[in-house]
Amino acid sequence: MLLFFACACAAVRPGRYADSEHLTRWQAVLPPSLRDDPSLPIVEERLVVGRLDVHLDRLVPPQPRDTLVVLVHGGGGHGRLLAPFGLMLARAGYETVAPDLPGYGLTLVPSDVPLTWSLWVDVVRAVVRHERQRTGRRVVLFGGSIGGTLAWHAAAGNEDVAGVMVTTLLELRDPSVRARIATTPALSTLGDALGRGGAVDGLWLPLSWVAPLHLMTADATVLERYREDPFVARSMPFGFWRSMGRTPPRIEPETMTTPLLLVHPGADAWTPVELSLPTFARFAGPKSFIRLSNGSHLPLEAPARDELAAALTRFLQTLPRVEAPPVGRPSGS
Repeated sequence: MLLFFACACAAVRPGRYADSEHLTRWQAVLPPSLRDDPSLPIVEERLVVGRLDVHLDRLVPPQPRDTLVVLVHGGGGHGRLLAPFGLMLARAGYETVAPDLPGYGLTLVPSDVPLTWSLWVDVVRAVVRHERQRTGRRVVLFGGSIGGTLAWHAAAGNEDVAGVMVTTLLELRDPSVRARIATTPALSTLGDALGRGGAVDGLWLPLSWVAPLHLMTADATVLERYREDPFVARSMPFGFWRSMGRTPPRIEPETMTTPLLLVHPGADAWTPVELSLPTFARFAGPKSFIRLSNGSHLPLEAPARDELAAALTRFLQTLPRVEAPPVGRPSGS
């Protein structure tokens, strides 16, 4: 087996998305209504989380509502890929923050920090805590792809999360689910066998080996731009993928009372809705399920994108108010 190392592509990446020519090409293939809006400019920020320098995209409407939404990307994305969904929410009056998770985008990670699922959960929780304490507003998570599972895990046992909205809700500890979303079931089975004991955690695998990226979207031009994207991690350590399928949430769905919305793309060829519904059924709290009329794994198609925007807004408007945290209160660690 070949060894693949994380050639620090970050060393040749710009410090801001605004300096990237790729983002200009990406904008050209998006639906016009979801392209960057000069009246709602994206502000790029940095947040120190432990030893990480986390890149954030922030969208602030002129008169923000009392709810802020943290956008959570999945294993084949980064925060800027979620900008169209941030724009949907900002136009409805909701401030959004989209972090780049470790290994992806413009977040900087020291070479001796292991990339694991727990680290991703910790980063999302840290962003939630930061925003809750900074603004006093309630914070809701919106997760796309396996970011849906990540949003669930970050909300588990976390009093600072007022709600969770997801496009998929996968139980990644289930071997049959991992086999279904992998490039081939055989690869998932082989990975499970090789991964016992963590002996190969240090191997770096190309993302295209692990995931069927061609199922991200049915739009050939969008897919071409996605495959060119320099900010998607081209490889990740085997240990990250192993931990993703082995790490439990802090509490299980059967004891979670956080309001939940599953709004699933109706034409998702990568993670079809039947993979999400068994997990959705386990959640004990108030919950809603909406299946979009169409929409790929990255649901940018009409009318899915409009249905998604409407569903997210309705959910946010029904959430109960939460008490603002006192200044300096440690929360949701």
